[in-house]
Amino acid sequence: MFAALKLTDVTLHYLGVQSGWNERVNIRSLTIAPSDEAETLDVDLDADLNGTPLQISGEIARPPHNGPLQNGAFELALTFPGIDSKISGRINTSTAYAGVEGELELSSGSLAQALASSGLTSEVDGQVDASWKLSGTLESLSISDIEINFTSRHSDKVTITGAIENANLDPFVDLSFNALLAPFVSAESELAIEILALAGEIYGPLNDLAIRNAQVKTNAAILDIETIRPISVGHIVKSEDGRVGLQELTINNGTVGGPNLTLTGQIDDVIALDGITLTGRFEYPVSFFLNANREPLPDLGTLAGQIELSDSDSWFALNTFKAAVEGSDLLDFSFDLTVPELRRVDELKFATEFAIPDPAAVVELVSGATSEAIPEITFSGQSSLQSGELGFFGEFVSGSSAIKADLNVGQKPETSTWLLSGDIGSEALNLSELSGLAQLAELGFEGSETGIEITDSDASQFAASIHVAAKSLVAGKKKAGDISANVHFGDEVLSIVDLALAYIGGRVGGDLGFNFKTEPPVVSIKGRMEKFPLKNLMNELCLTAPISSTVYASLVLHGETRSLDAFLDTLNGKMTTSLWGDVFRTV
Repeated sequence: MFAALKLTDVTLHYLGVQSGWNERVNIRSLTIAPSDEAETLDVDLDADLNGTPLQISGEIARPPHNGPLQNGAFELALTFPGIDSKISGRINTSTAYAGVEGELELSSGSLAQALASSGLTSEVDGQVDASWKLSGTLESLSISDIEINFTSRHSDKVTITGAIENANLDPFVDLSFNALLAPFVSAESELAIEILALAGEIYGPLNDLAIRNAQVKTNAAILDIETIRPISVGHIVKSEDGRVGLQELTINNGTVGGPNLTLTGQIDDVIALDGITLTGRFEYPVSFFLNANREPLPDLGTLAGQIELSDSDSWFALNTFKAAVEGSDLLDFSFDLTVPELRRVDELKFATEFAIPDPAAVVELVSGATSEAIPEITFSGQSSLQSGELGFFGEFVSGSSAIKADLNVGQKPETSTWLLSGDIGSEALNLSELSGLAQLAELGFEGSETGIEITDSDASQFAASIHVAAKSLVAGKKKAGDISANVHFGDEVLSIVDLALAYIGGRVGGDLGFNFKTEPPVVSIKGRMEKFPLKNLMNELCLTAPISSTVYASLVLHGETRSLDAFLDTLNGKMTTSLWGDVFRTV
């Protein structure tokens, strides 16, 4: 090793034509000369990186008798706008390629300034503290024990740890990252979706980087993603305005035959997470919705859809999120959702349609049990979510029965109780057509692992206030019409008030209540029967009417609901009946 060296006007140039990198280091002078102390050499570098001044100064052990240096100490300091750095360790020049063992410490009070000094652009700014160790030869240098900590001006915290092998010639990256992001949106944006945390591993050579075991945490439970992998990167590029981006970004998550997601795209600014464009496809076997523990049932098909995300001009939009069932003759289902800005969401709306031509076949396929015939089921409607309230509007049809609903679910002010409110109406309901639907509803709740139990605590946090109306109701050979009522539930009491219906020529009106606070629950009835033809009423009881009078009645009754016998045994109250018109026949 030489004891003195001077270089001037040396240029190092790295040009990546396709990726946009064009970096230039101009060394105006590099001087290594004996210091005032006999055992060291002074080192001074005066250079610039892409036009930004760069200075390195320090000292290195002087080789004995101008021979090779073995385990010689060195300590250097770097001066660069936005960065304070020092490196110290030991060097060995007795081999063909000099060996280095050392440690670097770096600090920057402004990430944006440090990147700008390097010719890169960043709208993200904050404090950076970093350190890592160097070992190996100048031909094959390893960087280990990397620890980089960043705290942004908005209190985001990012930690990067790991190692880089063969750093100087053909780097192989093995890094882990963990980012905790501060809230972005205001309190008024209750529906906004925020990314709260990111974590994962960056692995592979620079020309084929992959992201493994990625985890994304959001404030929307439905979007929580435990693990996404693998994520690969085709190119790390630099734009004309100095931003670092990722191209040919590919995300694959899931397994063939099971839930899976594939996304491709790019990120224009990986530091600011800006300029994101991702498009792709997802698949989810329908049988997994009914019971996640079941084996896939191909006859039910797969919910397959398209997704497109983009981020430009500070807007992060879910441009496309739609899906439909494919590969099944048993189900026809589709939905379509668009969110103009995920970070500032005032309202979510999506249209949904589904049809089950043969519900009994679905029941038998999933449950293995024989099912009675169930008429075709269809639904067409729209759902919305705004300001903490879920809205639902649509029409459900089973056979000749059609039910229209306009409902909302939201939290009651200053309480923890959720209120279901709105209207349910129908032109015609046939209970015999609707009875088989219970079998379908049970499919997703079989088995101990997926069973649902409603506790007293659950019931106390739910309330309902719904207006119900139907022009006709058929049960077997029985038929009622002009039905209306207001249904209320709260504090473990179910009330059906202002009930009115027409039946066998007369009308019934009144209130019906179920008190679930008591054990057993108690039912109370308060109502009035008007203008019932006695003949019709006796025929319903399979009796013969002695006269053709008109019946009026009022009643106030209550009893226990354990069974019909228990209700009759505990029935209490009063009932008043009167007959109007006609006379008793004489023999």
